[in-house]
Amino acid sequence: MAIPATSKCSWCPAAVAFVLLVIAAVPARAGHYDLSSIDIVDEATMAAFVPLKIATTQDLWEATRTPGKVATLARKVKLTPAALRDLHELCDLLWVDGIGPKVARVLTAAGVRNLAALARQEQVALADLIRDTNKKLEILGKLPDPDTTRSWIEQAKARAKTGARPGAPNRR
Repeated sequence: MAIPATSKCSWCPAAVAFVLLVIAAVPARAGHYDLSSIDIVDEATMAAFVPLKIATTQDLWEATRTPGKVATLARKVKLTPAALRDLHELCDLLWVDGIGPKVARVLTAAGVRNLAALARQEQVALADLIRDTNKKLEILGKLPDPDTTRSWIEQAKARAKTGARPGAPNRR
């Protein structure tokens, strides 16, 4: 049955709104978190990043890839090079499928500061380390099991082995 050109579609605005909500609800891909929506930098630092077009964790990772970039950015945003290196390492962990900002914060607090450190872990010990660190920080609601930590370790080892620049993996 054809809908006359003059008739109005009563469900069309609702369908468009639904599609937009679904698209907006899709989580960001690993390495592409909006910095303003996660708790890794304060408001003053975020304000300093905006004119430099650093809006995502990927932008921040790119802006801190080399010592020269870190030194330049440190002068511009009034952070220490050490603080920027810490942020780079946290963003480095976000390239692993399944590690989001909260898990990355727990990992860095536990001493697993980057992909190289993650690649050296053992799956059960890492799950225990995350559990123990999270007891102190109370960041994570759901803790990863050893199968999940094994996947993270394997991804980190694969990246270390190839020496490839991280790319955004697919989320499940």
